[in-house]
Amino acid sequence: MEPPGPDSRSRVLIAGAGPVGLAAALRLAQLGVPALVLERRMQLSRALKACAWLPPTLELFERLGVLEGLLTTGLAVQRITYAHAGAAEALASFDLGVLADETRFPFRLHLDHGGVAAALAARLAAYPHVQFAFDAEIVGVEEAADSVAVRVQSATGERIERGAWLLAADGADSVVRTRVGLALTAAAPAGRMLEVLTPADLSEFLPGAAWVGWVGATAGWCSLLRMPDVWHVAMPLADEEDAQAALEEPALRARLARFLPFGASVLPLVGHSVLSLRREVAERFAAGRVLLAGDAAHLVQTRVGLNMNCGLHDALAAAETLALALARPERAEALVDEYAQTRRRIALEHLLPSAAQTLPDGPAWEAQIRAIAADPQRARAWLRAASMFDWQDPPPA
Repeated sequence: MEPPGPDSRSRVLIAGAGPVGLAAALRLAQLGVPALVLERRMQLSRALKACAWLPPTLELFERLGVLEGLLTTGLAVQRITYAHAGAAEALASFDLGVLADETRFPFRLHLDHGGVAAALAARLAAYPHVQFAFDAEIVGVEEAADSVAVRVQSATGERIERGAWLLAADGADSVVRTRVGLALTAAAPAGRMLEVLTPADLSEFLPGAAWVGWVGATAGWCSLLRMPDVWHVAMPLADEEDAQAALEEPALRARLARFLPFGASVLPLVGHSVLSLRREVAERFAAGRVLLAGDAAHLVQTRVGLNMNCGLHDALAAAETLALALARPERAEALVDEYAQTRRRIALEHLLPSAAQTLPDGPAWEAQIRAIAADPQRARAWLRAASMFDWQDPPPA
């Protein structure tokens, strides 16, 4: 291998330029740590993947200096509603405003991943000690006692990039995680969801004109999630159902009509897909000089994007851990081990259970959610749990 560059022993390599990798890069930049972000694509992803960014994550965005811009492009949503199809009154309704004494952001911000990535990248432009390399596919990882090297393939050939540490934020099919021999451990199968996108206003189907919620019918429940430009409708798909047949327009509209009884036949559709839900957590979140964050560490899909919110908090925790590890190398191993154990525990104790509670289920569940909404103390506790308020641990010291 070629000799290291002048900054290679003090910089952090980051695999992946999605929201998680960019958030880690920005936090490192704020802490004065050089970083190189390696992205296999030719440009930032503009993915329209929906996400509800929760109050603790909005506080994180404020620390990173991007919240103001995100608030102008995203959609602030305060109320979560559960209703029966065609009913004038909600079965249960929750108002995040009751948490105003705990956070300055008592709402969810609905915004696609691509919009968040663009805001983070724009903010990074102010920090010349963070560099980007696009068309940079990692095809190998090698560690030394005090550094890590990645072999990168691009249109111009193969090269070596070195750093003190490597953060794998390269998604569910992480090459870095595979290269260092860390496996994802699957929990119980999570099933499939049929998702439909429409520009039509669906708020009339949620009493109180809410912008996120669930609508129930005799055939189960569907979720409605408004984003700035489109509504996302997600409906469970039974194990025995054929995905291709379910995507045929007559079958698709018949399924929609179960939950949206008025107008489903003429609802404009701009996209549809079948999502296979996964619930997997890496066996470890660090190995040697490699740390995992976001989808590379855990893939637990939920309707409001808890996995991505958790990934953003991984990113800041990882960045602050690595900044301390560089400043205090005698404590580096202990700091990284603490990061790995803490973030994995959060994934196992909070993220996985939250995913298991995503789908409403039967009369007993309806009675329970109605009772929770009717009791101010229980409603507050429900909102806190749904908003990740109890998920965070103190930063590394």
